[in-house]
Amino acid sequence: MSEEEFRDFECHLLALMYSNRYKKDDDFLTHVDFSLVRGVLYSYSENERIKALSNKHIATLFHHFYIKETKFSNSRVRDKSTNFATELEQEMSFLDAQALITLQAF
Repeated sequence: MSEEEFRDFECHLLALMYSNRYKKDDDFLTHVDFSLVRGVLYSYSENERIKALSNKHIATLFHHFYIKETKFSNSRVRDKSTNFATELEQEMSFLDAQALITLQAF
């Protein structure tokens, strides 16, 4: 990964981690563009989802989360209806498939 690609990855990671601080004027976040992350998190739509998962850094982070956190996600929804857990798993699987399509292009 080149230095420029690393900086781009770092900005996307910071945008995900600190999306709630986009208006706080923190010095360490002045170079971070929150629009991609905030678009998908706060005005969720198919277009926003496609835009976010078309970004190789967001796709990488989502895929990593999907693989590592499936057990955590399943334990968090155990008190919900079986239908909810099934729908959540189907949606996460669908999103991961979209992320993998992006990653295969690179």
